[in-house]
Amino acid sequence: EGAIDELVRHAITKMSHLHFVILEDYRKRLIQMGEEAWRVKNIGMHQLQFIKSQKKKGISELSKKFKFNFSKPYILMTFHPVTIELSKLNSQLSALAKAIKFSGYNCIITYPNADPQYKKIINFLQKIFDNKEKYKVIKNLGIDYYSSVLENSKFIIGNSSSGIVEAATFKKPAINIGSRQKGKFMPPNVLNAKNDKNEILKKIKVASSDKFRKKIKNIKNPYESKINISTLMKIILNIKI
Repeated sequence: EGAIDELVRHAITKMSHLHFVILEDYRKRLIQMGEEAWRVKNIGMHQLQFIKSQKKKGISELSKKFKFNFSKPYILMTFHPVTIELSKLNSQLSALAKAIKFSGYNCIITYPNADPQYKKIINFLQKIFDNKEKYKVIKNLGIDYYSSVLENSKFIIGNSSSGIVEAATFKKPAINIGSRQKGKFMPPNVLNAKNDKNEILKKIKVASSDKFRKKIKNIKNPYESKINISTLMKIILNIKI
């Protein structure tokens, strides 16, 4: 609900005849919208199985690849434009940056997506996080390295869906900031925070605690696939038109 493309998604849904969703809650939601039950199948997110199967990179390999010290505790941060709140972008970025700096953690920061005003975010990141010993701004980690950087981090922070969808697979705390992911199902590893420095710092304290890490140690990611990719392909190929 936190993005302008929510309306487009609803429109595409109403025009579609078959639906493959990634959660049981989403399947029920489509049926409530009037779709016939047989047209909606919960398949989970296949990408998570692929990410889990990737060969993990060690600390030394990551440090060499990105020319940054990954042996010190670090967090992974991504912040995208909130397309229905663009007038608040400056204050949102300021609150997040102040909280990260105050926390004392090193930070790996990835570029935002290409939504409106993304260049403003990139310029802000490069200007504010200019301490090369503590912060590393990277355009794109790529599928080969993203899972390893996430797995070795203390937690993930920002407003990317990655904190909600991927982080649980690696049993990592995720601090979700603001309204961009509103309406998305949140696994138990997700801590929601307002765009406020003190609020974010409170969640950082929780995410860093042994108590919270112990709480999510055995969670199962609800987004992981329910059927394998070959079964899905057979279902699609056998559709009677």
